[in-house]
This record gives sequence, structure tokens and C-alpha cells, in this order.
Amino acid sequence: MRGLNGTFLIFAMYIIGILLVCFAMDGMVTGEVDNDFNYMSASDFNKDMYVDGEVIYSLGCFSESQLQYRSIGATTGGMYLVPVGVNGNDEGKYIGVFVGKQDFEIMDEITADTVNFVLGKKQSMDGSPTLSIKGKVKTYGTDEKEFLYDYMKQVLGTDSRAECDKYIVQYYIDYEGAKNAYMKLIIGIVLILIPTLIIIGKIRNSAEDKKRAKAIANFNAPQSNTYKYTDNVSENANTYSDNSGNTYSYEQSNEYTQENTSDTIGETSTESTSTSKFRLKE
Repeated sequence: MRGLNGTFLIFAMYIIGILLVCFAMDGMVTGEVDNDFNYMSASDFNKDMYVDGEVIYSLGCFSESQLQYRSIGATTGGMYLVPVGVNGNDEGKYIGVFVGKQDFEIMDEITADTVNFVLGKKQSMDGSPTLSIKGKVKTYGTDEKEFLYDYMKQVLGTDSRAECDKYIVQYYIDYEGAKNAYMKLIIGIVLILIPTLIIIGKIRNSAEDKKRAKAIANFNAPQSNTYKYTDNVSENANTYSDNSGNTYSYEQSNEYTQENTSDTIGETSTESTSTSKFRLKE
């Protein structure tokens, strides 16, 4: 059971890590971006392009994103409606900007100042906060688009979707995704590396275990060692006389062989043999 849980955990880390890397790559903005949405027309926006600029005005948040776990939900971000082309060809059109929960405060301040400026309670937006953003242009999801139309109907005081279409860009800017892309990428890589290192470690340990088991088996196996040496005796050290009274000198070499055998319980048996060789001297 423990092995199955470990395998599932490794598999889950791989899946989560890969998903985070994919999300990071999808939202990541690299290099300089030359598309300032404050100078763009509605027709200039295209899916998957990168834009940047300062959020100066806001009509408020029309959709919130939540992370849901069973009956518990936590707000992670929100979609605010901001005008495009305010410093260029102002067509009176608005695009959604998705920001993280940590940016709600400043976006709400911008929204409040915008409403006061439109109602004439504020003479200009000078001194109002702004938010510098950079992100990828994406298409709305089904629910987000419905929230957008419902919000615009309230702002415009109409029930006509066609009337709302005159004022909205059919895309949104994912600022939060771009801002957290590098963090997601780092976490994703770590989640991929950890199980990879665990697997490599298991493979190495398995190889070491096999090597250790082989060494133990070889150590316990019967051992046989053979020793052989020769003892040469000098020619003047030995003489030989035959029946006729003739005396000969000879060389003698003694060869000894010893074989030691150890069994698996550590007992040793020894077997020795010796051979003497004679050669008559001329």
C-alpha cells in the first residue's frame, strides 16, 4: 500500500508540474512589448498577442475568479473593464483586464476616481493611482462573457446585446497570468525535478543492492587457493654412490603444492603434495 501511495504521489507531482509549466508558458511575456492598449483601436487586438500599458480608468469589476475546493471557495482574481485607445483613437470601447486579488485595492481606487470624474465630482484624473500592466490577449470563457454582457447592460441601461457590442472588445488582457508565469514555471520545474531525482535515487539504490548481494554471495562461496614453490639444492650438497663404488653428484629440486579450501561456514581444509626431482651432474 505504501508503494502504491508513493507511486501515486510521484505521478501526481509530474502531472501538476507539467500543467504549471504549460500554464506558465501560455501566459509568459518575454522581451519588450510595443503594443500599448492606450494607443490601440479595438480592431488592433488579436488573440495571443502581447500588450502593455497603464490602467488609467476603470468601470469596475464584472467577474471574479475563485479557487473552489469542495464547499470552500477563495477569490483569486477579478476581471475589470477598462477603456482602450484613450491616448490615441478613442472609440469609447472597453476591454477586460484580469488582475490578481492583490491588485483589487488599487483597481477599486481607480474605479472610484473614474466614476467621480464621469459624474463631475472630480475635475480630472490627475493624482489618481494607475496600474502598469503587461499581458497576453485571450478570448473570454462562456461564463465570463455572460457576466460581461450583464454588467454592460446595467452600465448602459439596455437589454440589447447588440448595443453592448458597440462598446466592448471581444478579448481580455491576462495580466495576472503573465505576472505569475515565472513563479509557476519555477514551481512546475521543481515538481518535475523532485520525482525525477527520487526515481534516479531508487535506480541507483537498486543497482547498489544488486552489487552488494553479489559481493555477499561471492564471499560466502567456497574459496580455493593453490600455492606452489620450488626449493633448489646446490650441486655440491648431494652425492650418490652406485653398487660399483662410483660416486656421482646431483642436483635436487623439491616442489611443494598446497591447496587451501574454505567452505561456507568458515572451516578450512588443507591438502599438500611434494615432489623431488634429481638430475645427475656431468
